[in-house]
Amino acid sequence: MLYDRLLLGLDRSVAVFETGDDPGSAHAELVRGQLILDELRFSLNHEAGGEIATNLRDLYDYCYEILVKANVEKSGDGLATVRQIIGELREAWYEGVEQAVGAPS
Repeated sequence: MLYDRLLLGLDRSVAVFETGDDPGSAHAELVRGQLILDELRFSLNHEAGGEIATNLRDLYDYCYEILVKANVEKSGDGLATVRQIIGELREAWYEGVEQAVGAPS
C-alpha cells in the first residue's frame, strides 16, 4: 500500500508541475512521499535482510533526495526516475506475494 500511495503522489506531483496549477498540492504530495520513504526505510530489518535491506535503504535514500530536490526547486525533474524505481519495487513485491500465496504448503 505504501508503494501504491507513493506512486499516486508522484503522478499527482508531476501533473501539477506540468500544468502549474496548485503548487501547494505538489508540495504536500512530495512531503507525503518523503514520509512514506522514511517509513519504508525504518521498517527494514538489517539483521534479517542483510545486503538486500542495505540495498533497499540506499534506493530509498536516493529517492528521498530526489523528492526533496524536486520540492525545493519546484520541478518534476527526477520524479520519473523515482517512479520507475518504486514501480519496479512494487511489482517485485506483488510478484513475491503471489508466489508465496500460490506455493504449496
